[in-house]
Amino acid sequence: MPGRSTPVSGGARKRGDGAFRPRRKQCMDDTTKGPFPPRFSGAKTSTCRPSPRHHRGRAHKAGLSAQRMADSCQFRGATHALKMTCNRHESHTMHNPPPSPAITTTSLLLRIAAALLACIAIWKIGMSLLPDAATPAHRLLAGAVITTLVCGYLFAAVRMDRPGLPSLGIEHASDVLRGAFAAAGLWLLTAVPATLLLLWLGLASVHMTSDWPAALASLALLVPAVLLIEAIPEELLFRGYLQGTLARRIAPWLAVVAQTVLFVLFAWAIGATDAPGQWSFLPGFALILGGLRLLGGNLGWPIGFHAALMIATQWLLAHGHFTVGNAMAIQVLAFVALPSAVYGVVLSILAQARDARARAAGR
Repeated sequence: MPGRSTPVSGGARKRGDGAFRPRRKQCMDDTTKGPFPPRFSGAKTSTCRPSPRHHRGRAHKAGLSAQRMADSCQFRGATHALKMTCNRHESHTMHNPPPSPAITTTSLLLRIAAALLACIAIWKIGMSLLPDAATPAHRLLAGAVITTLVCGYLFAAVRMDRPGLPSLGIEHASDVLRGAFAAAGLWLLTAVPATLLLLWLGLASVHMTSDWPAALASLALLVPAVLLIEAIPEELLFRGYLQGTLARRIAPWLAVVAQTVLFVLFAWAIGATDAPGQWSFLPGFALILGGLRLLGGNLGWPIGFHAALMIATQWLLAHGHFTVGNAMAIQVLAFVALPSAVYGVVLSILAQARDARARAAGR
């Protein structure tokens, strides 16, 4: 009869006047098993299926067609999954900052040559301020000039090259300070007992030739001088900029070896290898400092070790307050070998714990 609907196949009902009415679509939840935007496995979607009941004409309301209704679907739970994934990505990025972009071999060689020449020129300028009978004031002035020039060069290099602070090892100031104090404290905890053991065994001897107030006053002036002339500027340039730049092109352990070669060349160019034993000491010293930078994750560890070792060595041997017998045993065994072994164990444990936290944050 006219106006009545007759069931037909194909998901629609035929009216008596020949017109077709689309069936009402009912969205039913389903679970996706394949990738779809935003590519979440297990996100709830809705698959549109025909309803057995008649559609009452709302499919054409507001210009909507039955085809658009059939193609529409709703993603339930996708927003929550997207938020969880973004949070995990942000946490992983915080623990593992993105590496600096790679550079070409020619660009790398130019940067290394420029930095090495700048190092030599800066230290030549600073050392020219030291007279033959240098006072602590002269040393502090030379150190201030050297550190200022080094920071100026690095500022210009970073602005032009844009390697980023992570490649220099000074991304977070708090981590650098914490690493420096930890390295200096760990050195004292190992070097002082080792020195006392050598003295007790009779393998070395130390006799004081001045009074303690004079020796302590000399130590108070020696600490900032060593930091400004050696520890801070040398670590910023060699274990910071040069090792970080080399690591953008070659493997990290090769970068440690390469900066060792550059450091020895620099020491030879400024005349620091004239003293006996320096050719055997400097390569191992630079390797240890590069390893501390690699394992410690920031520049604080090599700065702390460098400062502690140089302050103790110069105070004990070069300022006339002590006479030392068999100084080589104290320098090699108590000041370098034993602390380096302890550093390796401690930093390996800390690196494993840091990697475990990063993996857990990335899950």
